[in-house]
Amino acid sequence: MGMKMGKGALIGRIIIDGIHPEDIYIGNGTTITRGTVLLTHFYDITNLKEHAYYRGEIHIGKNCYIGMNTIFTKPVSIGDGAVIGAGSVVNKDIPPYQVWAGVPARFICNRYKDESEIPTDTEKFKPM
Repeated sequence: MGMKMGKGALIGRIIIDGIHPEDIYIGNGTTITRGTVLLTHFYDITNLKEHAYYRGEIHIGKNCYIGMNTIFTKPVSIGDGAVIGAGSVVNKDIPPYQVWAGVPARFICNRYKDESEIPTDTEKFKPM
């Protein structure tokens, strides 16, 4: 469909924007679970003369985990190693190695207490 997907990415049955799928980038080793919706075009509520929309890119870093039925409603960037809880609505950027969840998604915790704990050789990660 034109979506760019990295090596080792696992994608369940998801809904991909049919108008601009080329604006979706998924990093190596990322898992996106069933029911997730990736939208790259968004209705323009300020344009009342026509049904206009704007578009934006979705960038999901490497080794991320996106929980079931998550919806992306804005152009966003998801940092490497981020985890998004099931059923979340993502409408803002998420920094690397953080856990976010909720409607709208909000910060829950960092995955690591210290930056020195972050794995450096993530190319060896294998999906379970």
